[in-house]
Amino acid sequence: MLARPKYIEDAGILGSPVSYSWKPYQGIAIAATYPKNVEKIVRGLTLRATLVLGVGIGEWLRWRLDGLTSYHQCPRYVDALWARTVNGLYLKNDHLERPEDKGDPAMGAMLALEQGLYNLLVKVSYDEPERAQSVAELIPLVRYTMKDTLAFDNWLKVLLKRFSDNFKIDEDNRGGSLVPRGFLDPTVPLNPESVPKRLDEQMRQIEWKGNPFLASPKEMLAEGFEGKPYRYAS
Repeated sequence: MLARPKYIEDAGILGSPVSYSWKPYQGIAIAATYPKNVEKIVRGLTLRATLVLGVGIGEWLRWRLDGLTSYHQCPRYVDALWARTVNGLYLKNDHLERPEDKGDPAMGAMLALEQGLYNLLVKVSYDEPERAQSVAELIPLVRYTMKDTLAFDNWLKVLLKRFSDNFKIDEDNRGGSLVPRGFLDPTVPLNPESVPKRLDEQMRQIEWKGNPFLASPKEMLAEGFEGKPYRYAS
């Protein structure tokens, strides 16, 4: 399992008590309140940066509810998507059936997050115009579950500026370069030379065993993967 990001640990939200209410499938209505200004910014990002930013936003909720629900499929999906940001062959299943949302606050929010991340993956994979909206829709969901959103809001403000300055979309290469998870930490310099090392560290932390979304090393090689699965070498 990938380690908790320090900037999320420092926010003091890990496993904090649930104080919000939840109705079945409330995530749909919450997502509809997405910030249009963020959507506009994300439209200008490369496809890879868009996916990384979206998963990074969702990861705040994944860790905010850590230990508060017995629903473990969503955390595994988050890990699997981090592998997918490096190579599409890692993702054996891009989604799995989810249980019904019966109104449990913690599980309901996790179910909504998993659905939102799947929407993001599809929109980015097919370079659909709504890909930016799918990122923005995750923001109100994360904020809804927090009593104090200041740390998240400040992080998001920094990341939007950081990504828009460094990962602008190029019509000749809309996918763009690989973006490590580590670049979501505002204290980490965006040094291109560090990318291979950071991606290797990222892949080494991902546990494919027991994760139904991820391919095994044997399956990866059978699909034509070159190199050592769950490692990265430039």
